[in-house]
Amino acid sequence: MAISPPIGGMKMGTHSPANIDESLFDAVRDVLMELIRDCGLPPKVIEQDASLIEDLGLDSLAMVDLTLLLEERFSIVEFPMQRWANEEGRREEPRYTVGSLVRACADLVIDVPAPGRDHRAG
Repeated sequence: MAISPPIGGMKMGTHSPANIDESLFDAVRDVLMELIRDCGLPPKVIEQDASLIEDLGLDSLAMVDLTLLLEERFSIVEFPMQRWANEEGRREEPRYTVGSLVRACADLVIDVPAPGRDHRAG
């Protein structure tokens, strides 16, 4: 099973909220909005401190779908969901926030797709 290495040798979760690139946050928010729509959940306001589970209503199946969407959107070979979950489990609350997901993606993503660009259209 291939795992995408962290970019630049950084460990997952080493970015502070102040260092999160807004374009990456916007791209992750777009993925989450697509997932919420596809799951038939009511639209949500997606903020950095929103819980993926409690605030956005994602369940375990939606988290699997989220992994696949992130891999597709950012050309990640394999999003290390288990590693991220383990790290989230060791964190003080709040856990599984949009911000922590963005920080996890920041360690893996080299190029953020332009907003509104159809990432599925090669």
